Amino acid sequence: QGGKEYPSVMERMNTHKHTIFEPKNTSECAAVMLDYMKKIMDTSRNGAVFFAVCRGKVSEGLDFADRAGRAVVIVGLPYAPQFDAKVVLKKDYLDHMKQPSGTQKLTGTMWYSQGALRAVNQAIGRVIRHRNDYGAIILCDERF
Repeated sequence: QGGKEYPSVMERMNTHKHTIFEPKNTSECAAVMLDYMKKIMDTSRNGAVFFAVCRGKVSEGLDFADRAGRAVVIVGLPYAPQFDAKVVLKKDYLDHMKQPSGTQKLTGTMWYSQGALRAVNQAIGRVIRHRNDYGAIILCDERF
């Protein structure tokens, strides 16, 4: 928590950049994206920072080419909810499925990890969108 003596990280960040957060409602996404695109052009505060989550509304399907995305920071691995019924059923199915001899079996745990890494790849792909684009990719987790 920030205060007069010790401003929070967010307070310090707001002095340099506009901060935008991924909306909870999909219906608000277009307006938030327009606001973000407007604010990245604001030279008074060196652009903007867009906070979002992997597997969220902006981690797939939106284009953050050129100035719209110069960095992505991934903190942790975006595993699906471990006890979600679909996840439990899929892991159980894969763990009990018979494989033809001589082939490597995809276990439930392997499938679960691949899903998290696929979500990371999707988020990373938001930054570098074409041959001449550039950006920083920062992975903050010892498991990378």
